Amino acid sequence: MEQTSWGQRRPMQWVPLELQISNMKIKNINILTKENLQQVNELNADLALNENQMDDFLLVQHSLGKLMYYNLPGLDKFIIIHPPALVNILRSFVTDEQFWPADTDLRYILETMTNTGRIYKRDLLKIWEQPQFNQYMRRCNQRICLKASCPLGHTNSP
Repeated sequence: MEQTSWGQRRPMQWVPLELQISNMKIKNINILTKENLQQVNELNADLALNENQMDDFLLVQHSLGKLMYYNLPGLDKFIIIHPPALVNILRSFVTDEQFWPADTDLRYILETMTNTGRIYKRDLLKIWEQPQFNQYMRRCNQRICLKASCPLGHTNSP
């Protein structure tokens, strides 16, 4: 198997941040804020990226499939450093009825969402409390996912 990006040159300045992101993935950190990544970046002293370099880095990493970053208002504050985690997060509520949980309350939430196309934040949090989503959804990740979903109109308060 060959990747078109293999063997391509990249700025030396990117290497420390790439290694730090790799270490975060090993620690099961799947999603973080751009602000958090900037703080990690600042630990690299002379090799720290400025804001424009950081955006370029994130856009290139996104194009290579290493992470997900969208330079769009509301979404530009969040980075998904382990893209498969997003699939599992979405799978928690975008799923066929045959895969719905047995819990009556959760089934009601999913049925209501199916019928209306809307879901409340509190309902997403309840869905994400299920044990199978713990590895993908730490409490901070839940807040980030909720904030990222709001500009897209996918969730309603409360």
